[in-house]
Amino acid sequence: MEERAYGALLGWFTGDGFGSQSEGRDVQEIADLAPDGLAEVYTLESLNELCGMSGEASDLSVLLALSMLDNKALLADHVKASYRRYAKCEDAELSAALASSLAREASNTESAVMLSRSVVMGLALVGKSTKQQAMLSRTESSLFSTSSLAQDTAFLMSLAFSLVIAEKAESALMLLRLLQQHCTKLGMDEKLCMMLKTCMARKAIPQYEGKQQSMILPAMDTVFSTLLLSDSYEAGVSLLASRGGNARLSCALFGGLAAGLAGSGAVPERWVDELFVSPALDELIKKQTLFKRETIRMEKLARTLAGSLLDLEI
Repeated sequence: MEERAYGALLGWFTGDGFGSQSEGRDVQEIADLAPDGLAEVYTLESLNELCGMSGEASDLSVLLALSMLDNKALLADHVKASYRRYAKCEDAELSAALASSLAREASNTESAVMLSRSVVMGLALVGKSTKQQAMLSRTESSLFSTSSLAQDTAFLMSLAFSLVIAEKAESALMLLRLLQQHCTKLGMDEKLCMMLKTCMARKAIPQYEGKQQSMILPAMDTVFSTLLLSDSYEAGVSLLASRGGNARLSCALFGGLAAGLAGSGAVPERWVDELFVSPALDELIKKQTLFKRETIRMEKLARTLAGSLLDLEI
């Protein structure tokens, strides 16, 4: 399981870093600047000189993991305080959705930001009973939203990572069939069951535009459809990044699931070599851990957290 966990984390971090170059950009703008597609982390370096830097999908995931490891529990107040310290860092680059969520109490938002810690929550759910899984997922997701649909969707995505890491799913199709069963068994929102059914019948990956890209159901639909229809990790991440919008999170979600299923070897080494930790995350890690004198590498974080989180009993 540890290799699966490492693959999922490395795939997540690399997807986030790859998507950094096109985050928030328009599809046509990306196509004009890169007519041959996005082949490298730095293809659109002219738009973003910090291509490859970790963003909120990676940073919040690491902070959630460190909170659980420090407390040997998922303590909602401690987790949210950690997220808010991150938001106050001078160099933190926050999406409008995350900044809004952290500035106030939970609302009924159905923003895709709800999915931005799914890989770590998936690791936390491995080996737990269904009741424990639901409790853990809702404890964390309720920090951001009171919407039952949003909470169900966050739980379902975390279950996807849990099933992959626990070696219950060997292919994308098997994973979605298992998620369908869980969706029905747990009485999740009917919209989720329908979305999974639609994904499995698709012949092409849907392309959402505008505000739809940042909403939770379209984001999940896009990720699962890409997982089913893409030939490889590299092809899927490149495609999602070329669509701009919510590129970081989409690439992280797809990348984590794809590399969890295929193994860390599916992640191009040349992409991993371009990753680096954001100043905000670097600052917080060095305040909280024994990494004070080390240069923090995303690849090493993935390896360390994979083993530590699987060993954690909460």
